[in-house]
Amino acid sequence: MKNEKLAAGLAAACVTVLLSVTAAAAAKAEEAGSHSELVPAISFVWMAGYTDFDGHDSEADANRYTVNARLHRYASIELSYLDLGEVGNDGIHLAVVPTYNLKEGLTLFAPLGWAAVDQRTGGLDGDWFTYGLGLSYDLPYHFGLRAQWDHFDGQGDTAWLGLSFNLRSYQKTQ
Repeated sequence: MKNEKLAAGLAAACVTVLLSVTAAAAAKAEEAGSHSELVPAISFVWMAGYTDFDGHDSEADANRYTVNARLHRYASIELSYLDLGEVGNDGIHLAVVPTYNLKEGLTLFAPLGWAAVDQRTGGLDGDWFTYGLGLSYDLPYHFGLRAQWDHFDGQGDTAWLGLSFNLRSYQKTQ
């Protein structure tokens, strides 16, 4: 219970900071006449997934809730809450995410990060380096689709598919 409260507090603090930084950067760019080529964006992402961790009876359905802050054309940062399903494990994931726009509305990304998982009923407990690969596709009305694969170093893999909601489009300004 103590770890869950700590994780929730950390997540709330990170979301608050990300929203403040993005709003301040957007206001500053607008005030300066926006000579910047791109503006910051924040996305909220929900993904359903499947886990396959080595050495554990842990093939299970999972959920991931992510806040992604894209502060540059080629990079973003993200914080996720992981609910690894029937395994009885949950945790947080923090990543730096190199991004590349393949074409208008289609983005390739490769998260590099760290995950900390807290054991509730069995299986996993600890923290690991993570890496992955994914694609996101922008839909109308600030929505998007996202597919992602992640590897937890020395533990196994997760595959995710989900929806995103973008508070601010990451687009060129005049």
